[in-house]
Amino acid sequence: MLTLSLLFFASIPVRSEEAIPIRQSTTIQGGKGLGTRVYTPLEDEAPFCKKITEKQIDLWADVKMPKPSSSSEEEWKKMEKENIEREKTLIPVEDYELKQQIGEYVGWFGIVRKTEYDATKDQTNLLMEHKYFDGANDLDLQVVSIYGAGDFHVVIPGQVRESLVPPLSLICAYGKVSKGRDDVPTLTAEYIRVGIGAFLRSWTTVKTRAIRTGRSSGRWPGGRPTVHNRLLTSMKNASASDKADKRR
Repeated sequence: MLTLSLLFFASIPVRSEEAIPIRQSTTIQGGKGLGTRVYTPLEDEAPFCKKITEKQIDLWADVKMPKPSSSSEEEWKKMEKENIEREKTLIPVEDYELKQQIGEYVGWFGIVRKTEYDATKDQTNLLMEHKYFDGANDLDLQVVSIYGAGDFHVVIPGQVRESLVPPLSLICAYGKVSKGRDDVPTLTAEYIRVGIGAFLRSWTTVKTRAIRTGRSSGRWPGGRPTVHNRLLTSMKNASASDKADKRR
């Protein structure tokens, strides 16, 4: 399955008229090597991560880890028991629905599909396409799935400049979920992190489950950004593209 990877790194703090923190990401120093790491929030993003009450989604239940050759039978049985107990705290991806998270505090990744300013309420409304995230990313790349659980709205106080949250950009929004309108839940944002640059990768298990649930990419053809985020197929192409853009 294709997934969408986003350069999602050290922040340049945005200090402007925005009523909530909106952070733009740049490449982290020393992040050019190959490898995987757990998602690391920015310093001022961390408090919002800690507020999340939504259960994690089980995206990898179909993947069974083989017994390590260095582990004894006793150690392996203990590991299997711990995994079984952990799975009880997760939401199976085939059962996951955004509208069931009403009342929860979440940190959702998604692509900005539409932006509108409501002058009567003095708020910016974003229509988002949700993207699954398993908590891990490459050393210099934020990795999310090309598949997701559908659409949701994000409400931001005040009028947000389009240059801060561009159409078709991939963002992570933190806030509490309410019922919203037209059966599409609303996330009232308290913090937003915006990424730059995109390229494709693959997760097979999520694709299988997303197709089975019928909630993979909703009404958005291809489910991927095509304007503000250049589609790339490798880190090498990403680097070459960045250099080319600077020469323009």
